[in-house]
Amino acid sequence: LKDQLLQKALSDFNRYYGRLENIVEDSIRVCVERPFSFNAGENKITGRIDLMVFRRDGKIELIDFKSGSRNYHILDEENEMQLRIYRAAADLCSDFEEIRRKEFLLKYVFLGDEKKQENELPEDFYDPDDILARLDEVISNIKKESFEPLPPESYACRDCQMKIMCRNAGTEARDR
Repeated sequence: LKDQLLQKALSDFNRYYGRLENIVEDSIRVCVERPFSFNAGENKITGRIDLMVFRRDGKIELIDFKSGSRNYHILDEENEMQLRIYRAAADLCSDFEEIRRKEFLLKYVFLGDEKKQENELPEDFYDPDDILARLDEVISNIKKESFEPLPPESYACRDCQMKIMCRNAGTEARDR
């Protein structure tokens, strides 16, 4: 099984890499794992953008890779924050001053999912005030250790790396 999974991962990567070669040829610049850091109120947000593609038409693609095959094609866009945070970094990170007023395309690329390999999000997906308010709420709840448990069958719980330690996860969720 381990060899099968490895072969599947390599196949998915090679399939996407073929597309990536075309992206690189058609772009001015590509940045992989681009670090960012910005302040959101009293909190410092740091991370890395999986892939930034500076296209010849002046647009910039911010890409987040999702690996695995567990229903990523039905990603809960309303609650998903990763690309919103990447986009906020473009607005707020001092290292991104030169790209601040560019047009951005936000994309999830799904490795390991045969149904849908990429999802470009609509322009209205990013609202700068909304993401800062969401970040503030999440950080505030973390500081207060205020976490509402989700049902074990929820999208977030099903793939959570911490469920084995979660006091709110039922034995059904821990055994998956």
